[in-house]
Amino acid sequence: MDDLKLYARSPEQLQGMIELVSAFSQSICMKFGLSKCAVLHVEKGQMKMQRDELRALDSEISELKQGQSYKYLGLYQHLKISKTGVLTEVEGEFRSRLDRVLKGKLSAKNCIKAVNTWVIPALTYTFGILKWSDTRLEQIDRYVRTRMTKFRMHHPRASVARLYLPRSMGGRGLMRVSRLCVSHETKLRSYFQNADSDLFVKVCQLDNGYTALDLRNQRSSELLSAQDLKEEWRTKELHGRFYGHLNSEPISQELSCMWLTVGSLFPETEGFVQAIQDQVIATNAYRRHVMGDRTISDKCRMCASAVESIQHIVSGCSVLAPREYMLRHNNVAKIVHLEMQIKFGNIADVPPYYNYQPPPLVEFNHVKIYWDVQMITDRRVVHIKPDILVLDQLEKRAYIIDITVPSDENAQKTRGEKIRKYQELSFELKEMYGLNTVRVLPIVITVNGLILKSVVEICRSIDLVDEVLKRMQKSVLLDTARIVRKFIK
Repeated sequence: MDDLKLYARSPEQLQGMIELVSAFSQSICMKFGLSKCAVLHVEKGQMKMQRDELRALDSEISELKQGQSYKYLGLYQHLKISKTGVLTEVEGEFRSRLDRVLKGKLSAKNCIKAVNTWVIPALTYTFGILKWSDTRLEQIDRYVRTRMTKFRMHHPRASVARLYLPRSMGGRGLMRVSRLCVSHETKLRSYFQNADSDLFVKVCQLDNGYTALDLRNQRSSELLSAQDLKEEWRTKELHGRFYGHLNSEPISQELSCMWLTVGSLFPETEGFVQAIQDQVIATNAYRRHVMGDRTISDKCRMCASAVESIQHIVSGCSVLAPREYMLRHNNVAKIVHLEMQIKFGNIADVPPYYNYQPPPLVEFNHVKIYWDVQMITDRRVVHIKPDILVLDQLEKRAYIIDITVPSDENAQKTRGEKIRKYQELSFELKEMYGLNTVRVLPIVITVNGLILKSVVEICRSIDLVDEVLKRMQKSVLLDTARIVRKFIK
C-alpha cells in the first residue's frame, strides 16, 4: 500500500507524523510524492486556514482550499467523499469503456468477457463504499442492453434472462451490475460483522445507516441465482419454447450449448441466432399477433400457403426447401464426408467445407465412400440414395450416414424415420457384399443447433470427435441465420 491518510489532533502532532512517514519512506527507498499531497485543517466540522505551513523533506505541503478535492483510493474527497461527483465520474468512465469494447472486433465470447473484466470493474470499485440506489443500478443494466442493441449485439425483444445466464446453460454470460453490487455489499457486510475484532465490533455498533453497508442493522438481500434466471426464461410464452426443447430428455444440453461456450461467432451473429431461438424476429405472424399490426396478413410472403412464423421460415417453407435448406443440409454432410476421408484415407490438403464439392465415389484401398449415389440392389428397395455410404470390404462393415436438419420439435421423430427409411437398404447391402454389420447412422442437428444424445454416441462410435460436432453445429447456425436474414431483408 502506498496511499496513506494521516489524522492528528493538532498541527504539531501532524508535523511529527509527517516527519515519521518521511523518514520511513527514505529508509525503504520509496519516493514521497509531495505533488499529490495536501493538508486539510478542520475545527468543529468546519474548514480552517492555518498560517504555519507543514513541511516534508524540506518542501512545503500545499493546503486544500474550499471547493478543491483530492483523490484517495480512486475517490474524490474533501471534508467527506463527494458522492455525486464520484458517481458521475465512474459512470462516465464505465460508459466510455463500454463503447470502446462494443466498437471493437472481438468475438462474441471475448466481447462479453471484456465487458465483465474491464468495463464493469470501473463501477465495482465503489460498491460497499458509495450508496447505489436500486433504480440507478437498474438504469445502468438497461443502458448496457441498449448499447448492445445499438451495435446489433442484442435484440430488444430477446430474453433478458438469457443475457445473464452462463453460456453452458444457453445464456451469454454477461454480469448484471445490480446483482454484482448486492453480492459485494453482502460479502463486505459479512466480513465486518463476523470479524473477531473489538475495533470491527465498535464500527458495526456505530454504523447505523452512516455507510452503504449499514453494519449496525441486519440486512438480507435476495440474489437472483442462475436457477431463478432459468425459471424466468422458462415461463416466457415465446422465449420459453426453446428452453423446453433445450432441456428435454433426448437433447444433450452440454453439446447443444457448445457454440456459446466456444463463442467464436461475431457478437452480432450470436445475438441474431438467439433472437431466432427466442422467436422474436419480425415475421408476418409476429407482427400481426404479437405486435398487434392487423393491417398485414400472417401468411408466408414466399409460399403464401402457411403462417409465416420463424419455424416456418427456417424449416417449413416449400419455396426455400429446394435451394436454401438443401444448401444447409449439404454443408453439414460435406463436413462428415471430409472426416470420413481423413478417417479411412490420407488427405494432404483438407479444403474448407464450404468450398468443397464431394465426388460421387472416393476409394482408399479397401474402403469406398459414396456421396449421394443411388445404390443398385438385387431386390426393389424404395430408399436407395443415402447422403453418405461408407463400405469397408476388409472389415466387412458399412455405414449408412444420413444428415437431417429438422425443426426443434421434430428432432426425435426425424431420427426414428431415418432409421426406418434405410432399414431395407441395410439388409440388401449386407447380403450383396457379405458384410458382418451395416449400421444406419442418422445425424440430426436441429435448425437451432440442438444435438440429440444419440447423435453424440453415433459420432463418437465412428471417431467423429466433439470438434467435428462443433463445426457441424456452427455450420447449421450460420446457414439458419443466413436464411432468415435473406428472407426478411
